[in-house]
Amino acid sequence: MVLHTTNNGIPGKYLVLLKPDIDLASIAAHYDKVHSIYTRNLSRSASIERRYKMSNFNGYAGSFDKATIKELEALPEVLFVEQDHMMKASAIVIQPNAPPGLAEISSRTSMPSTYVYDDSAGVGTFSYVVDSGIRTTHREFGGRAIFGFNALEGSTNNDVSGHGTHVAGILGGTTYGVAKKTTLVAVKVLDKGSTLISTMITGLLWAVNDIEENNRIDTAVINISLCGPRSAFVAAAVGMASILGVLIVAPSGNENEDAAYTVPCSSLEVICVGNVILGRRAPHSNYRRAPDSNYGPAVNIFAPGTNVVSADYRSDTGNVTLSGTSLAAPHVAGLVSYLRGREGPSTAAKVRARVYALGRKDVITDTKGSENLLVCNNITRIPA
Repeated sequence: MVLHTTNNGIPGKYLVLLKPDIDLASIAAHYDKVHSIYTRNLSRSASIERRYKMSNFNGYAGSFDKATIKELEALPEVLFVEQDHMMKASAIVIQPNAPPGLAEISSRTSMPSTYVYDDSAGVGTFSYVVDSGIRTTHREFGGRAIFGFNALEGSTNNDVSGHGTHVAGILGGTTYGVAKKTTLVAVKVLDKGSTLISTMITGLLWAVNDIEENNRIDTAVINISLCGPRSAFVAAAVGMASILGVLIVAPSGNENEDAAYTVPCSSLEVICVGNVILGRRAPHSNYRRAPDSNYGPAVNIFAPGTNVVSADYRSDTGNVTLSGTSLAAPHVAGLVSYLRGREGPSTAAKVRARVYALGRKDVITDTKGSENLLVCNNITRIPA
């Protein structure tokens, strides 16, 4: 069957997922069938452009006309066909005179001014940033940021929009980061603020496979500060990553709507992060959901995402102030790496539970059915 074929889909672009119990011989036979389908009628427009393999997750993306899609969905080994859609970096804007937000993570009181953290600071961990790339030479990263993979054909490996560099700085920058000693791995899936689901999946699968191949399951986290329309294909990929033990953190989105309709954060396996605005007056009710932050039961936790200062992609020394749930998510991904650096390697389930247990409860207003939980690292005083 064809899922999510909408007016917002990309015309002629589809994702095909094969059944999870299919063996290698059947996969090879399927690709032969696909080739046969679109070569016996040369007038058809069809081609496989990307192939996906992650444990029992097998599928592909490509350009197919409706006649070809009709034949593909009738094949017994096909689980479903889904139209490709665009994903976007959760809307960010430059805003001057930013107040600090990092200090919130180490405090259980309102409006702290100091970020307190254990010196381990994420040492020995790996944080994969599936985004627009990272300016790895920026001094914020102190040589800890490395290039991993580029899913965009014909694109430079560099960050040309700044989104990924900013996100990486929040997650693991020396000045602005939560986990100041984590290794940051750049996985490039977009250039100018948007990408196809099929491209994002390519980057995600590379990250998961790299984590597996390098025995980093209990020391690695994936941050995906992107949002797209609800997708069974994305849900299946995220679900398989979870089965393999990989933890993913993502933003709730910036449409002021139910996050249940947004991927990847709507998947139960993902830590879905909303944007909280920090108050200016003590002592209580100083935190509220950002007006554009998506909400609802899919949102697991909130983190600062408004007026956040981090690394700028245009130089090795610059910084810039941005806003959006894109910037809330890496605060939580950074905490995951921070906790593993401090407390040792930990499964996705255990570190997720730890993040939730440490959060400040019931301090945010206007959560609209979201979990009322504010990110915190539980260090509340500066050591003597």
